Amino acid sequence: RPRISWNSERRCRLDVDACATFQSLIAKSRVWPVEVFRLPTPPTTGGPGTQAGGSKQKEESLPSYHGIAYVNLTPLLYPGATRLRGAYPVQPYIESEAS
Repeated sequence: RPRISWNSERRCRLDVDACATFQSLIAKSRVWPVEVFRLPTPPTTGGPGTQAGGSKQKEESLPSYHGIAYVNLTPLLYPGATRLRGAYPVQPYIESEAS
């Protein structure tokens, strides 16, 4: 059974009003959807023999997998809690269910 594991974090500052709003949103809806997708690795083009002035084409690649995990954010409501850890199942993303 494949296992997804990653280590990513995104930090942002919340002022007092934003923190209170975020806490009330977590209290109203404890489980939040988190989108997960995997993009194929673009082929490496160029190398030591390529010219510096060459144009690179940006290709928009479609995700090879698109899923959604429903994460319980209630542990963040406890005093002193600053991060969230857990193992959550990733289900296939269906746009009609997410809207």
